Amino acid sequence: MKFEDLLTVGSRIFFQTHFFPMIKMQGFAEEVFLSFKTSNGNDFPVLLNVNLANKGESFEMNFGGMKISNRNKFEKEILEAKNAAESALLENAELSEMRNTLLDNQRQLSRQVEELADRNQQITQINKILSHDLQEPLRKISFFSHKIMADYEDTIDTAAKNNLEKITGLIDKSRSLLEGLERYNSLETKKLTYSEINLFDVVKSAEKQIDVTDQQRGYDIIINKHLNFKADSTLIRHLFLELLSNSIKFAKPKQQLLIKIDAEIIAQNTLKASGQYLYEDFARITFEDNGSGFRQEGTKVFEIFRKAHVQEKAIGIGLAYCKKIMQRHNGSITVDSEEGVGTIFTILLPVISKQ
Repeated sequence: MKFEDLLTVGSRIFFQTHFFPMIKMQGFAEEVFLSFKTSNGNDFPVLLNVNLANKGESFEMNFGGMKISNRNKFEKEILEAKNAAESALLENAELSEMRNTLLDNQRQLSRQVEELADRNQQITQINKILSHDLQEPLRKISFFSHKIMADYEDTIDTAAKNNLEKITGLIDKSRSLLEGLERYNSLETKKLTYSEINLFDVVKSAEKQIDVTDQQRGYDIIINKHLNFKADSTLIRHLFLELLSNSIKFAKPKQQLLIKIDAEIIAQNTLKASGQYLYEDFARITFEDNGSGFRQEGTKVFEIFRKAHVQEKAIGIGLAYCKKIMQRHNGSITVDSEEGVGTIFTILLPVISKQ
């Protein structure tokens, strides 16, 4: 049987016109595709390498072939191995980058811990100065001012008495301000004690601590939901005391003050700043009044020593104190106010406490 009789019609034509003349001319051929006929009439695709060997007056062709399906299998395995190696290299590079990033973060965290320790030490020193070194001289000045007015009440003239009263008033304001600063700074190092709190109970507890003069002004409090949440009960009571006192102080004249407090559980994205998503449950508490309101200046109203109302004479830290309380609870407080209409404070507290 001739060699070309083993081939299909198409391969036989290719063998006669191209394959065999090429072998005779250059003595070999590499990776030539031919299709053979099987005994049952099917095609058998083969990739051939051929070498022409001279035998004196004759020659012979030595064939080496591979079934195409096997070649495809081998090529696929090689490609998969290559992809696996490239993926391993890529993962290794990513791991190296992540390790370097982690080391940088650890160094940065170490620096921040050192800075925080220094800051806490500074706060401790400031608290000492506020609680004793500044308060004590003011107490003595106040004592001697009152003593002069008491001892020389009959001989002191009206102008001198008025001046002494002004000095006493300024001293009382200074002492009140220093006490507020001490209270504000102490929040930084205070250890929070979390417990189950009922919204209705904590508001009523705060209401009992409102100044007697403020209580006499008249107001109504409506609490729409008795929500339970976990927080430091003492600080949350101080928070509502500040908000209640603030509303009463700046109520509209000749109008009954109405304070409405509502609450609900919402899902909040805690990674919004980074552009990622991690939703957690928060208790959203709204504190609304129909008081005089004020002109908003973004978040400046929560800055320390910032006066929200133009008619406010004293410089206080009430709203800054409220913001600090919420920061310590990993929560937030925002405000929406309009002059002549009223004010709404929105409080967000994590449902799961992160102590």
